[in-house]
Amino acid sequence: MSYVVLARKLRPQRFSDLIGQEVIAQILQNAIRSNRVAHAFLFGGSRGVGKTSAARILTKALNCLEPDNVDPCNTCENCREISSNASADVYEIDAASNRGIENIRELRENVKYAPARCRYKVYIIDEAHMLTLESFNALLKTLEEPPSHVKFILATTDPHKVPVTILSRCQRYDFQRIPLPRMLEFLGQVAVQENLQLSPKSLELIARHAAGGMRDALTALDQVLSFAGEQASEAEVRQILGIADASMRFQLLGCLFRKQLGPAMQAFLELYQHGFDLQELLQELLQSVKTLSLYLALSGDLSFAEVAEDEQEQYRQLASLTTQGELQQMFHLLMQLEEQMKRSVHARVCFEMTLLQLASVQPLVGVKDMLQQIRTLRQEVDGRVDSPELEPAKTIDQSNQFQPANSSTNSSFYASDTNTASPLPVVEEPSVSEPPIESSEECASVAKTAIQRLKAQSGGIGLEQKKTPNFGTEPQQSLKPTEVREPKSSESWLKVGSEQWGEPQEPPLNWQEFVQFVQGCAPVICTLLRMALPVDLQADVWQLRFRHPPDLFSKEHQVKLEQLAQEFAGRSVHIQRDDQPTTEGTTLQEYDQWKNREMERQRENQACEDAQVKDILQVFAGSEVYDIELH
Repeated sequence: MSYVVLARKLRPQRFSDLIGQEVIAQILQNAIRSNRVAHAFLFGGSRGVGKTSAARILTKALNCLEPDNVDPCNTCENCREISSNASADVYEIDAASNRGIENIRELRENVKYAPARCRYKVYIIDEAHMLTLESFNALLKTLEEPPSHVKFILATTDPHKVPVTILSRCQRYDFQRIPLPRMLEFLGQVAVQENLQLSPKSLELIARHAAGGMRDALTALDQVLSFAGEQASEAEVRQILGIADASMRFQLLGCLFRKQLGPAMQAFLELYQHGFDLQELLQELLQSVKTLSLYLALSGDLSFAEVAEDEQEQYRQLASLTTQGELQQMFHLLMQLEEQMKRSVHARVCFEMTLLQLASVQPLVGVKDMLQQIRTLRQEVDGRVDSPELEPAKTIDQSNQFQPANSSTNSSFYASDTNTASPLPVVEEPSVSEPPIESSEECASVAKTAIQRLKAQSGGIGLEQKKTPNFGTEPQQSLKPTEVREPKSSESWLKVGSEQWGEPQEPPLNWQEFVQFVQGCAPVICTLLRMALPVDLQADVWQLRFRHPPDLFSKEHQVKLEQLAQEFAGRSVHIQRDDQPTTEGTTLQEYDQWKNREMERQRENQACEDAQVKDILQVFAGSEVYDIELH
């Protein structure tokens, strides 16, 4: 007789055999006991958690000739035929290969006939999400009102891909991943039954590798036994399943946390040469980074991470080498690596380049910490300025610590006193043996940053087209009052600026309604109307004035506009143009622009009231908020 793999040999035969799905098993048993079995079920969950096995057990329980307290007896003729896939009344359909509408039409025709021997005709559709949309639509009516002798059981690993019209016609049960302790307990029983000599650590490796799927665990166990016989060491299990050794994985992480790129690349090379799968290694690194993040976030509590006892001390040591911010950055880099490895054939190259990035991750500095560092730096600079033993020239150089490393390419941004481009001096330590400060003016310029020097010397050249933040002026300088000039007769209030003028008069409401009405019928004419000023909309002649006579307002547009006005007002209306430019009144375009500017001003005021923004403005004296982005 041919060998039967453990996953088939140990397939659950009763509701009590469904490990980790006790709630679903109890619900199905109660439904059979009370004769309230639905006509359609949807079993969803990840692979290997017992969906198809539960469907077969339910089918046998409904058709068993001698049920054992709603459990199938597995000895009667119906149970044996269903277990061996020989029953003429039970159809197991693979939706991946029978997904066309022709297959569903054939199913609908067969549903009409009564079962040959069993009590119910049962259709088990595996991987139901693979059916086409046309097939689902063809199944809707039959699935909603099938004959009384028919039951449908749909199993899928992706229930979110099933149309809601199908979901609403089924009782849905979501199968959970099998917990690690339950899987370890069952694998230990299997090892005893099969006379296998495996250490608890080896069984734990197999269970973790299965990721909650019992079929995957039994398949991996078969794979290990095929290589090592009835006993296998932990090292052999790791080698067969391609699982990286814990010590080597921790060594790689430790090198990355210490920013030791050479040892990190050497540790990765050893893992690669040992034949460990890169996808498995990536999953292990993701799990380790996640565990370390939980350790730091939960103050050393690892109960949520299911970490082995011999690895907890390793995690504690690694946690002392990193921070939560670094772990978050590393996690995102590893997730990006996962996407790259899916699309690229150069998996090793992608992995090595990501290791370079991981080894260069720096801790994130918050805004509050950054502001505190700036305050400390200013205090140090002020202390050096007040000291009478410092050399003036070298004290001034401390203001240039913002000079970029590549000063040759950025020197044009730093103007000298003679308006010539040249790099700033390098920062030097002050010397107590140098002559005392000679000029008080030079002392006052210590606090001037490179950006302030640029603004003071460039005179705003080249900055007219783009508004830049105001970084403040010298303490000796005073701001000139803004001149408010009267508008010329040919300028509108908008061109002068709303800062000098109050709130404009809102256009008439009936005019706004009419322009909105025209928007849906003639968008081009609507654009012209937004620049027009209505004189009187109650009379039979509507007079329109414009800031400037529009060239696009043709005779055809006027005829069309009169038709729309007649439809809107319910009476005969004529349109009359006044081509004399005017500065009176407010057009819809100008009013909307004013409202947008007022909204921006309100957002700026709200931003300036924010505590963190206040702190920033306090540190960077003279700065202003010039751009607001909503998130």
